[in-house]
Amino acid sequence: MTKKELLQLLQTGEYERVELKRAEGVLPASVWETYSAFANTAGGVIVLGVSESTAKFFTITGVKNTNKLVKEFWNQINNPQKVNTNILFNHHVSIIDIDAKLAIVIEVPKANRQEKPVYINNNIMTGVYRRNADGDYRCSPEDIKAMLRDQAEVSADISTFEEIAYSKLLTETYRRYRIRFKNLKPNHSWNNLDDEEFLLILGSVRRLNNKLVPTLAGIVLFSNEPVITTVLPNFFLDYREKTQENDVRWIDRYYSRAGK
Repeated sequence: MTKKELLQLLQTGEYERVELKRAEGVLPASVWETYSAFANTAGGVIVLGVSESTAKFFTITGVKNTNKLVKEFWNQINNPQKVNTNILFNHHVSIIDIDAKLAIVIEVPKANRQEKPVYINNNIMTGVYRRNADGDYRCSPEDIKAMLRDQAEVSADISTFEEIAYSKLLTETYRRYRIRFKNLKPNHSWNNLDDEEFLLILGSVRRLNNKLVPTLAGIVLFSNEPVITTVLPNFFLDYREKTQENDVRWIDRYYSRAGK
């Protein structure tokens, strides 16, 4: 997020997708409730070093020891005793200078249904929050059960294989796919994503226990035949190119284990 974008955001005041916290020298404990709430609802932005005054006006208070607080934030969000899952990447947390005062901006995306519920303090029954209007509210047992039901509805394409390394998807096929995607949609926001985020948003990987794990869809789409057949032993590709639709013959053919 840029300074201009942050100032525009602050002009809206605190609402359902923006949370302002003073946080002059310490990381507020309530940041984790808001992280859970944003992740479980529609995403949002947490701004540390800004407080809300009357009539929805804001005051830049600044944050001291910003690097220390950012490091503390990353340490805690990657601690499973504090947060069950980290859905952020490095670029989601930034330090922005506003009138010689530093603010920490944390952009929280919406978690997908397989990642929900996002909860805190190692307690799924009391640590799940949702965002309503401009407040964070603890979810009821019924809300939590609904998230778990949605999580359980996993299609075959997004089933995961922890025994296969995420790096197995970073093949020449994947590189060509990204180039083709960028050529077809040069202004698409996904072109700015790194490889991990791009594969996540495609559904080619999922995050389990704070690490990326390939899905069946990702393996079939981007990996090679030896990797595919470890999860689909009966996999067999047979591609034939014909000159005319009704021809029984073909001019080129590729099939599994053809060696070409």
